[in-house]
Order: sequence, then C-alpha cells, then structure tokens
Amino acid sequence: MSTLKSSFIFETSVGGLKAATHRNTKSTRDENMNVNRILLVDDNIDFLEVSHEFLDAMDDLLVVGTATSGEEALTLLDQVTPSTIITDLVMPGMSGLELTSYIKHRLPTVRVIVMTMHDTAHHRQAAIAAGADAFITKARMVSDLEPAIREALH
Repeated sequence: MSTLKSSFIFETSVGGLKAATHRNTKSTRDENMNVNRILLVDDNIDFLEVSHEFLDAMDDLLVVGTATSGEEALTLLDQVTPSTIITDLVMPGMSGLELTSYIKHRLPTVRVIVMTMHDTAHHRQAAIAAGADAFITKARMVSDLEPAIREALH
C-alpha cells in the first residue's frame, strides 16, 4: 500500500516560548493501526530534520512534535501527547537526563529513548539511571533507532 505524506508546521506559544512543531498526516494509513506518537528533542535543528524524515518513512510511527530544548519539550507534552520521546543527552538548559527523569516521574508510561553522540559507559549508565528505556548513538541511528523504539514499546 502506498502512503501519501504531507507535512505542515504550526507554531505554538506557551509561557512565552515558541515551538515550531512538525506534524505529519498519512492519508492512506489504516484507521485501526496502532500508531506510536514520537516527540523529538534535540538542540541541533539539522539533526531534528534528518531524524524526523527517517522516522516519517515508517507507517506506524508519527512524529507529532519537535523541540530544541528540554524546556520546550515540556511545553509541548500536553498538546502532542507522545507515547515515545527521543531526546539528545547534552543540550543547553534542561539536559536530556533531566528531561528523562522528569518524564519518567510525571508520565511513567511514556517511553524515553536517549540518542546522543556521547557513547561512554558513564553517559549510558546515567541515562538508564534517569529512567531511559533505551540508549543509542546518533552514529547508529539508521541501524539502532527503529529496533530501540520497538523494544521500548514491549
């Protein structure tokens, strides 16, 4: 089955922060399909766009929002109701570790995947201690992200 995709951007303002949020519609998706709603969080806008496009290719994954900081992600939570958050580890302001810990305490059913360039045992252990459901490196996104999402959901 072919899937037609369109995307649009809308801006939202909460507490003085503006967040550009990319939303996709998949026009021929089966209405009964269980869709995993993804919120992407990374301070690198280029990487957000690349990972957004990568995830868009999967019919049962829907990127419902993007944020360039942990604080911005928190303002979007109620609007986009993600089932999975994929976050960078090191960002200005609220780090990915702080975001992960906050999400897991406030919304324990939301899955959090940390995706970072920092592949050390220390970073991996810190992410898991904060409650991350998975830890992958950006260099291995193509091979590791989809399996990490699927594993985190089960």
